[in-house]
Amino acid sequence: MQFLDALTNLAHRMPGADVHPNGIERLDRKLSWSLETRRRLLAGEVLPEAESHSSTGFNPLAEARERYLAGDRDGALWLHFIATMFGWDRPDSAGRFLRALGAGQRANWAYVRDQAPAAIARVEADGLALMKEAPFGNHRKYETHRGARGSSRVVRSFIEWAGASPSARIDGIIAGARGPEHAFDRLYNSFDVYRFGRTARYDFARLLANLDTRLRPGGCYLRGASGPRRAAALLFLGRDWARDSEIPELEARCRELARACALDLQVIEDAICQWQKAIPAGSRFLQTSASGDLARAS
Repeated sequence: MQFLDALTNLAHRMPGADVHPNGIERLDRKLSWSLETRRRLLAGEVLPEAESHSSTGFNPLAEARERYLAGDRDGALWLHFIATMFGWDRPDSAGRFLRALGAGQRANWAYVRDQAPAAIARVEADGLALMKEAPFGNHRKYETHRGARGSSRVVRSFIEWAGASPSARIDGIIAGARGPEHAFDRLYNSFDVYRFGRTARYDFARLLANLDTRLRPGGCYLRGASGPRRAAALLFLGRDWARDSEIPELEARCRELARACALDLQVIEDAICQWQKAIPAGSRFLQTSASGDLARAS
């Protein structure tokens, strides 16, 4: 149990840890799991949750890492976007979509920028087939290939946001930042791509932060979150909701936990979100929600 001593020493700051039987031990396991996920991201390896969806052998995150290290930052960012659009647990879907788009898995950014818009019509026409062949992952479960909010519009939005060069666009956004955390925040808040809400923007920015030392998350970005916000409220407040006015305090508690365990905040964000998913409905936890209704952990 890698983090058990640090968590035990911090238990007085985590009043909600016992809403789950063996809550401290469970959090220790989730921290270890999330740390392994980050290690795999850094190494370009298939993530554990993606292993059952990687039959084609295509790993967009590994390909992106290879391109980035070879100097093809634009190609790497294109693949980061595609991987995030589908969810990191669906590498097969990312590969099938790239083939349907006509861009190919190794196409460079110039090809994507100039040729993809014309190919989008094919994706739109083939939306029903793609829903079966290229489903979305856990973080993107509300997305679709069909209709006005389909994947083709998302791709078009990214191309418009990136312009001539996504790396140049990002360089411009973070120029003059007061440090890696401020640079990350600038990118997160400027990544205005259709259907990319809080989770997708955070996932895209932290993928890049794993390769670019100019970027580092300075928080868990709980405002606008669902699972991580609920998790932080459970862990640090002992209830499954938090007022907007309480978000700064929850972010500070997350940073305290990160320091105690010597972990990056993206590991903390992922771990506490995984931890809260198994809080049983029959636990002792039962609180009155902010609206006055009863809210039960489930």
